[in-house]
Amino acid sequence: MSSPSRAQRQECYDARDLYFACSRKNNVASSAEERERLCKKEMDKFLKVCPSAWTSHFLRKHAYELEKARLDEQGHFKARSAGEMKKDLDRQMADAFGKK
Repeated sequence: MSSPSRAQRQECYDARDLYFACSRKNNVASSAEERERLCKKEMDKFLKVCPSAWTSHFLRKHAYELEKARLDEQGHFKARSAGEMKKDLDRQMADAFGKK
């Protein structure tokens, strides 16, 4: 199989972006099944114009980014200063070696 042309790649990216936009728009108030029904036209085009290896990559990446954003909203990726990290490390070392 030959590599997709520039026009084919752009058509794939556009179809992907339309599907993900539809999915985001319908995400809040809809179940996964409802989103699939509401975005069927966009999903069908995405699957038709993109190579299957690309669609699986794009879908996995999109799911990862959504999960990462959800965890970030919950504070799991709270930024810490170098001083805070040093204090944590000093506490861990003290606990591990019994020093204060």
